[in-house]
Amino acid sequence: MLMSDSIDTLLNELSSFSLPVTPKPSTQSMNVDDSNINEYIVKRTSHLIDTSIDAIDDIKDYIVQGQNPDELAALSELISAATKSIEALNRINLLNKKAEFDKQLKEMDIKGKKEIAGNLQGNTTVNNTLFVGSREDIFKKLLSEVDSEPIQATVIDSVVVEEKEDK
Repeated sequence: MLMSDSIDTLLNELSSFSLPVTPKPSTQSMNVDDSNINEYIVKRTSHLIDTSIDAIDDIKDYIVQGQNPDELAALSELISAATKSIEALNRINLLNKKAEFDKQLKEMDIKGKKEIAGNLQGNTTVNNTLFVGSREDIFKKLLSEVDSEPIQATVIDSVVVEEKEDK
């Protein structure tokens, strides 16, 4: 009877064993509309990535040690899904950065066109190296610069001397 008592005790201990229950984090539901759909997608994708990576970390050692082909295939698909989620989030990030860059580029283009248009309407000097104007404006500018500021020129003489080798 010792054997059956010990088996009953062992069965009772095993049946009374329960895994610790971790509280499920509460996720707040969002009302999704056109104004916040980007925020929703980013938030959900990042949550999906975090959950997938946590699950992979939790079960990878168990699955690799068991070497069950179905479990290995499931782990592989979980890793693939996490990778695709990361790629989707990265695409969203790149599209947002491209949109911001395009906006800045367009603003610079508009500012440059306004500056050129303003210079063509009366202010003929854009900067010290660019001059926009009619032929008369250019000659007046050249003559006024000669009268107001002396032209400074630097002349450099260079002589090339060839050396002949004695043989």
